Amino acid sequence: MITRREIQEQINHLKVPVDVSFTTFLDASAPEDIFDCCNVTEHIFVSAIIVHLLSRKVLLLHHRTLDQWVLPGGHLDFNDKSVVEAVYREVQQETGLTKSQLIPMNAYKGLPYCVEINSRLIPYRPDKKREAHVHYDFAFVFGYAGDKELDVDIYENAAYKWFPVEDTYVKQLFNVSVDDVVIAGVESYEEEIREAQKNDYLTTPLAWYQCNVADSCLEQGQTDRAEQMYLSSIKSFKNTYNDEYETPPYILNAIWRLANLYGQSGRIGLKLRYLEEGIAISKMYAGWDSNFEKMVSMFQKEKEETSQT
Repeated sequence: MITRREIQEQINHLKVPVDVSFTTFLDASAPEDIFDCCNVTEHIFVSAIIVHLLSRKVLLLHHRTLDQWVLPGGHLDFNDKSVVEAVYREVQQETGLTKSQLIPMNAYKGLPYCVEINSRLIPYRPDKKREAHVHYDFAFVFGYAGDKELDVDIYENAAYKWFPVEDTYVKQLFNVSVDDVVIAGVESYEEEIREAQKNDYLTTPLAWYQCNVADSCLEQGQTDRAEQMYLSSIKSFKNTYNDEYETPPYILNAIWRLANLYGQSGRIGLKLRYLEEGIAISKMYAGWDSNFEKMVSMFQKEKEETSQT
């Protein structure tokens, strides 16, 4: 049975401060009413912000009754031993994704913690004769790097879709900075694997995610943030082992766009430095894949044109 102590532990690890309305509800409610979905006034709910780490997109389900795009989630069952068990159960029921496929992005000593508790007004549902009430939504963030084709529960949800993190509708569903939570979460995840496997060369999604964040920031004119993320991505790629067909295009994209960012801001020395690095990496991979010869030429041409200005 879920206890108040566990609820308090979840609160202690929030990324966004808990709203006073929830603490008032928690203090005033009997234990059996906190989780009971038959409580027509207010009760606890769980949801999952599932981020596809290679594309930087969030999974939403189109709820048939509400006729809205919502996060995967649901009510707690009497047999749930913890809030964490409840969110894993709901995710698997609705999306087919299992616990082993999800990477907790806000974990402490191996245990997942929610990032925020949102207060959501649920409208009257005539189909279930359920009055309007409040959900206190315990929102967890999970990373996922598998196939985006899912086997969702078609009884409750009419469709599913992966939305960009920066999508306006998606950003209305929570307050936390998903990018910050994911980057910190995957960094921690990588360190745990390195420690467990005693291996510094790993195939993990951190570098891909940082590169995607950087691309998005650059497109939005957030050049300082883009520069920071490109530099982090390049560093992460250098610490990541992968085959020659996946890692090089991403790291070369990060180097190319960082070099051009420096050029646009008048930092020509830095631009030339990273063009040189792009040439070196392209030549290294061109040794066994001629497709990279085009990258060598692209970087060399940009270097020559930059040097002449």
